[in-house]
Amino acid sequence: MSPRSDAQMSKRLWAADGSRSTKRVNLTASVLRDKTDVHAQNANPHMGPQIRCDKKLSHEKVPLPNILVYIDGDQSGCPTEPSLFAVREARRVCRAAGASLYALLAHAPLSQRQLDAFSVPIGRAGADKLLLCESPEFARPAEDGIHGRALSAALRKIPSTLVLFPAGGSARALGPPLAARLNGPYVAAADLVVSDSDAESLAGRGRVHVVHWLPGLAQQAQLDPIEIERPLVVALRSGRWGNENDHGARDLEIEIIPARELSPSPKSDELEREVDPWSAFERASVVVLLGDTLSPSIDSDGHSDVWQRAVDEAQLGACVATARANALPPALCRHLCPDVIVRVGANSHWPELSRAPATRVLHLLPAQASPAADVDIIWQPPSSEDLSPKDLVEVLRSLGAPSR
Repeated sequence: MSPRSDAQMSKRLWAADGSRSTKRVNLTASVLRDKTDVHAQNANPHMGPQIRCDKKLSHEKVPLPNILVYIDGDQSGCPTEPSLFAVREARRVCRAAGASLYALLAHAPLSQRQLDAFSVPIGRAGADKLLLCESPEFARPAEDGIHGRALSAALRKIPSTLVLFPAGGSARALGPPLAARLNGPYVAAADLVVSDSDAESLAGRGRVHVVHWLPGLAQQAQLDPIEIERPLVVALRSGRWGNENDHGARDLEIEIIPARELSPSPKSDELEREVDPWSAFERASVVVLLGDTLSPSIDSDGHSDVWQRAVDEAQLGACVATARANALPPALCRHLCPDVIVRVGANSHWPELSRAPATRVLHLLPAQASPAADVDIIWQPPSSEDLSPKDLVEVLRSLGAPSR
């Protein structure tokens, strides 16, 4: 469908901090004259305007062994923990596959101090080069019609085999449209698996595979970039980046992508913004699920709020998200693949989350209670005591908070 110059549409956008905004987009004829086809998807009107790029972005040749990582920023002006985890995972793959690692930051204009707040942790996480694209438009929540232009410009400069997005944040808004433009697959809540086999054993197969773990570890979807011969767009599972993954202080090369190299964007006005209550769970590396019965001697109907408040007051950071197990939306569970799943108390049915081989399930149980078969670690108080919120906070602290 060819959009008219006076066409309008309304859409919702998701920011990296979980806020959503409703925008009215005006599609102008000048945008169409610049060979950038802005169109609305009939199947899903909430996807908003898309950019269909010219032949410069179509990967007719086999992409080079590069990895591009999109960086999300938090409200404090630093890379999010999932972004640093994505860079760390990409560095691990680069060591095994001999690839180069590029990080892309699309942001509003930055001062030198603000740029250092991004570049230093990105360099310590292992990036070879930072591609920086600055524009006042990038201060808005991520949308393909605006932020997707920075991705297109970066991929014209650096053709890449893998394009990685951190968990949560902008992956939902930017990942699927980018995969459609590149004519490649999009994989959500994925993990990167590196084979240590020799070249003869691989026999034409790739050393790096992208794996999407389905709930229960019983099934998996596995993709080989060598067999597909197209770029893969991947939203990684949530994870933590700590001091053990620090590559030390490095001189990170920064390359500027000028705004003039970006294709024109549709003009839009923000009408309202609201917070997505479940956005924190997509970014959290530790998910805490509160059961129906937290303590045998206490009614749990209102008691779960006390546990939730105790976790919030402990200030464990954005890496921890807490909710009642029965309140978690089933559709969300299939897209959650955290490092640690913490179950508290007893529940009639625990929701099944996607689990990678590194994922561990920790269960805080009342005394004399029996855990499920899929539990890795059991924590129980002495037989004469009930579980308390203090026990949960101590366990979460013992897991170790991620640090820069």
